[in-house]
Amino acid sequence: MKQVLPADVEVPQPLERIGHITSFYLTEKQCPYKTAIAEVWLDKNPDTKTIVNRRYNEEKKKIETEHIMGDKNTKLKIQEGSNLEIIFDYCASDYTMRMEDEHKRILHCINMNYTICDLLADCGDVTVRAAKKGCKVLSNCEDPVTFGYLQQNVDKNLPQNKESQIVKISNKETKEFIKELMSPKVCGLEEFTRVNVVYMSDFFKSLDYIKEILVALRAQCDDLLSDVWNVRNLPKIYFYYGSLQPLTKLLITEKLKQTFIDAGCAPDSFSEKHVIGLKSNQYVYPGMYLYCVFIRIPPAAVFSGDYMEMYGAQGLAIQDPSSIYSLSIGNTLEVMNDMKGPAMGGKRQIVELKGEGPDGKKKKFEICSDIDCITTLVYLDTFLCYKGFWGCLLYTSDAADDMQCVDLGGRRIIKKK
Repeated sequence: MKQVLPADVEVPQPLERIGHITSFYLTEKQCPYKTAIAEVWLDKNPDTKTIVNRRYNEEKKKIETEHIMGDKNTKLKIQEGSNLEIIFDYCASDYTMRMEDEHKRILHCINMNYTICDLLADCGDVTVRAAKKGCKVLSNCEDPVTFGYLQQNVDKNLPQNKESQIVKISNKETKEFIKELMSPKVCGLEEFTRVNVVYMSDFFKSLDYIKEILVALRAQCDDLLSDVWNVRNLPKIYFYYGSLQPLTKLLITEKLKQTFIDAGCAPDSFSEKHVIGLKSNQYVYPGMYLYCVFIRIPPAAVFSGDYMEMYGAQGLAIQDPSSIYSLSIGNTLEVMNDMKGPAMGGKRQIVELKGEGPDGKKKKFEICSDIDCITTLVYLDTFLCYKGFWGCLLYTSDAADDMQCVDLGGRRIIKKK
């Protein structure tokens, strides 16, 4: 390879090798010599039949794949034992094996009873895996070629879907699909109401789609009598943000805050505390920083002041799960430890609750909570608490005061005094 390249041009390394395809991610200096690079690689690696190159198109804000040399058949099949088989066209798809671990990490942290929206489903690898876990999935793919593979993969891996309808796929413009997603009853998606997580696999257009989601949500939530969305069931968003420069959490938050403002939200409705997960991944494409971001939509961003006021002063202004909540409670607070699954990013945080016991004395209760897996607001008597994917069940009772533990469904209860 060094013999066919000038001294000032670095010898390229393959991005990935899948089946008969070897993919490169050539720099601007290397691109003029792509044919020579492909010839040498095919000569030295007989198991490779096709050479392609992936590059970031700054104008279109997307990764594009170009066939350089060899067999023009770029159709591939990824198989994981007998449980999963994904077919796709490498040149038409955004699929890369470098995101496999990331996809598995996300799905490992998603509740099996959730309804997931795979907004940019591509060939459907995330859609199929989520459905096999037990989630309901709404998937959309704009590209008609890739949509064909999405449909094929759903039919192949989920033969029961024709009857159970746990997955619903569509081939619509993304903006149109978002409007339908935010008004499911209007668009005949009653069985998929209240989407819990919106997942976006695009590296460069996610902020644009978040803006569309907020606009559509605000249009739905203008109605005070809306029976689809309320302050307790707004969807969370998991997305990626690609950058050619390293970014801090503060910079990403500022970009998100501007996105909320552009969508018509109040300037102070979104802040850093609403970013509940952030992970950096520098190993997907060379020279590119990829950030995996998990956010929750604050009620103040989509609901009017009248709606918030209608809910009363039950602590709706409390947004930060790491803060200390002052509770007024008339009897002993007991905590059931039901923490089973791992947290996003592997972190757990102690949330402190302060309240009064039956004797009127101040008591402090500590609750293990997965801060990265916060899902809904749960009313419990006269106070508000947060409940996660594996969140703690709180209840009030004097029945177990004389006992060390209480058997509730076979789970352990810890009482703090």
